[in-house]
Amino acid sequence: MQNRMRNTNTVSLLVELQKRLDIEVSISDFDHDKWETPNMIVKKLGDLR
Repeated sequence: MQNRMRNTNTVSLLVELQKRLDIEVSISDFDHDKWETPNMIVKKLGDLR
């Protein structure tokens, strides 16, 4: 159940980022190890822009 909740939260986060930042974030671009902190998320999003 915990893994399913994590996956649901991940998808929600990616959808919200796409809407707010007008960028395309593929689920295949998402790696929990590289997106585990806010600073890491900001860096990865900067790389995608």
